[in-house]
Formats: sequence, structure tokens, C-alpha cells
Amino acid sequence: MNKKVFISSIKISCSIIGSVIGAGFITGREIMSFFYGFNPFFTALFIFCAFFVYVFIILSVKNKKIVNLIEMSNYLVYALNLVIIASMLGATNSLICDLFSFSFKLPLFTIALLVVSTTLCLNGIGKINNLNLFLVPIMLAVLFSVITFLPKQNNLLLSTAVISPFKCIGYCSMNVLLAQPFLCKIKGGKEKFSPLLVSLTCAAVLAFCVFLYLLVLKSECVLNDIPLLLLVNKSKLILFLVGIIIFSAIFTTLISAQFPIINLTQKQNLKTAVVLISCVASFAISQLGFYVIVDKVYFALTNIAICYYAFFICALLISFVKRGLLGTSKRQEYIKSGCSSSLGRVLKPGRRKR
Repeated sequence: MNKKVFISSIKISCSIIGSVIGAGFITGREIMSFFYGFNPFFTALFIFCAFFVYVFIILSVKNKKIVNLIEMSNYLVYALNLVIIASMLGATNSLICDLFSFSFKLPLFTIALLVVSTTLCLNGIGKINNLNLFLVPIMLAVLFSVITFLPKQNNLLLSTAVISPFKCIGYCSMNVLLAQPFLCKIKGGKEKFSPLLVSLTCAAVLAFCVFLYLLVLKSECVLNDIPLLLLVNKSKLILFLVGIIIFSAIFTTLISAQFPIINLTQKQNLKTAVVLISCVASFAISQLGFYVIVDKVYFALTNIAICYYAFFICALLISFVKRGLLGTSKRQEYIKSGCSSSLGRVLKPGRRKR
């Protein structure tokens, strides 16, 4: 692997991680909802395997029928991505309320955030990758540092805490499905990268984040919109530092959810209509509130995602089997034709010299 491909792979990994570590993840709300009480080590291991497989398959699959299936299903995901955009807007409101102890009657900050993210999305995937390469490593470094020094709960590593493979698979399915259009845009881009390195990097970082969170989350966080702020509220400095990285995670996920929708068409009139409709729809959904979207809507999306990827993987396996059988039949025909021609040469009487 040359240096250019390596740097490109790391940059793309940061973009994918930024698309997944949104408000629900970095605040601890998703981890609390899906995995609280589970064994941290085995949960993280299961998430690593599931996330690696999903991302690697989408970034590396080349079968035309499967690629067409993904591209067709992306139109459904565009609608689901409105929920992600709404979740990020709802999280922004919750963050402002928790940090400053008041709420806006007119959410001007949320509207301004939408305007900035839309402008960035209109400037292309290159700008987004460069921004993520800068923001995501800082975001992760602060998050790891803060969680590492938080008081740990009971020794869950040695406990008999259960693990739910179904929830792990559902959680990874949901996140990858919602990020799928963005992954397709990355795959179709001009930059060369290693799907293996990207998949390993993303899976390792996300699994490690889940592992750390499960060590520090406590029962008091169950009904809290932003558990991480509750865990660090004893220090004002750390509280605002965490607030900054949560906002950064909101922004990186917002642009990754918006980018595929905004770039559905290159026709300017249609693009303007898509931008306006998506912004208004996601803003309306965000009024449900961050807690409701993560704890209710996300769980419904996991069932859709599991069914989708079960069908997707079955279709992929069938295509591999058919290709294998076709290859075997061709080899047999080739061997038979070779044997026939050889036998013909043996049985054909030679010409006698006169």
C-alpha cells in the first residue's frame, strides 16, 4: 500500500466514523439504550465483527446486480436520513438547554446550523473529508481522555452480565444502513483507498468507544437526554469541553446525512427544492425531541435494517454460489473439449509418406 492510498484510507475512515459517532453515540444515549448492563468486552467484540463485515462488503462489492440493489435501496435510506438530521437538530436543542439551562422559543441556533451544513455539503465530498480528518481525531482524543478518567462502575468485565447478539447486529445494521448512501458516495469518488484498512479502522474505533462507555455509564443516566454531560457535571471546564466535542459530532453526522440527499440531482431547480423540503421535513421531525427519536424511532429502524441486510447478504451469497457453479461448469466444458480434441488427434490416422 502506497502512502497516498494509506492517507486517503485514514481520511475516509474519519469521515465514516464521523457519520456514525453522532449525537446519539457520543452523548452515550444510544449506548445506554441499546447496551446498558451488557458485558463490555463481548459487546465490543461483537460490534467490531458486525461493523467490519458490513462496511467491508459495501465498500468492496463489485457484483453489478448487488451494486444496483444498493443504489436502488439508497432512495429508501434518503427518507430515513431525514430522521438522522432531525436527531442531530434535536440533540442540538438538548445540548443548548443542558449547557446554558434555558431553551429558545425560536431555535435560531438550529436553523443557523442547517444553513452552515447545507453550504458545506454543496462544496463537495473533498471538503467534508478534510473537515472530518481535522475534527474526528480531536473529538475521539477528548472523548477517550474524559471517559478514561471517569469513575468505573462494577467490574463488568468479570461479571455474568448478558450480551444480546440481536441488539448488537441491529445496532450495527441501523448505523451502516443510515450511512450507506454516504459510503456509496465515498466508493464512487476519485480517491483510491483500501476497503480493508477503512473497515478495520472504523470497526476498531467504534467498538472501543462502546467498550469505554459501558464501563462508566450508570443507572442515573437512564432518563437523561445526554448521559455524558451528567457524568462530567462536577467540572465546568470539562462540561464545556465535552459540549464542544458533542457539537462537533452532531455537525459531522449532520453533513454526512445531508450530503447524499442534497446531491441527489445536479439540476439546480430540483436541488433547491430537495434542500428546502429535506430541511423543513427534518426540522419538523426534530420537534419530537432527541430522547424520543433515539429511544423509540431508532429501535424501529433496527428492525428495518436487520431485514434489509439479511436480504442483502442472502442475495450476495446466491450470486457467489451461482458464479461458483458457472465457473465449475465452464472448467468442465473446457476439460471435456480439451480431452475430445486430444482424443481426435490420437484416433485420426496419420498421413503416410509416399
